[in-house]
Amino acid sequence: MRRDLNLEPRLMAVAGFVPAGRVVADIGADHAYLGIWLVLRGRVPKVVATEASAGPAQRALKNIRRYGVEDRVEVRVGSGLGVLCPGEAEVLVMAGMGGQTMISILESGGRVLEASKRLVLQPMTGAGKLRKWLVSKGFRFLDEVLVEEKGRFYEVICVEAGTERVDDEILFEIGPVIWRKPDPLLRRFLRQKLSRYRQLLKMTTTMANSENPGAKGAAQAFREKCEVLEAMLSCLPKSEG
Repeated sequence: MRRDLNLEPRLMAVAGFVPAGRVVADIGADHAYLGIWLVLRGRVPKVVATEASAGPAQRALKNIRRYGVEDRVEVRVGSGLGVLCPGEAEVLVMAGMGGQTMISILESGGRVLEASKRLVLQPMTGAGKLRKWLVSKGFRFLDEVLVEEKGRFYEVICVEAGTERVDDEILFEIGPVIWRKPDPLLRRFLRQKLSRYRQLLKMTTTMANSENPGAKGAAQAFREKCEVLEAMLSCLPKSEG
């Protein structure tokens, strides 16, 4: 039985939002390292690791056996939350998939989603759209954190049922808690987003000058995003980031 398991930074951030003593469902668990780490350290009594197909599930099971935690980490094969019973897992974790995929899984979650106490989400893309959906469905942000890993920023979002008010549309994209803290990586995160929007602005402006239909409106939208991000950066303390 092995004990020498270390999680990569983004999964450590996910693990940090899992309350002690709760049963966890890791949807799309991949290698199942998160669940293995949680039970090895006695953080949680049980993890249900799910995968949509048999191949990835077998890989997860191989790791579970390697670390000797078959009695505490169970692998199930099936789509989304359909392999769970309502109330079986108090914490639902989804990490390493797109925000739209997460929305699709949660939308079909039914009573399993309703019975859950906490969601811990780490979207690879579409974090803004995911946050907007969560607020519209009656979730509030408990916490959020930025993680930098191999030169890329990851956003980890922790929510529970409740009412949330987001006053500015850009905060869905940045993260209202990340902005309020502010997160130590926030300045660099905003700069990266600003750089990307400046690139898009340049591209759409060129297209608009070529009389490309719709490009003018897109260029204006990107220009406004750039202005908002520049203003946000100017509001941060000089020592920030």
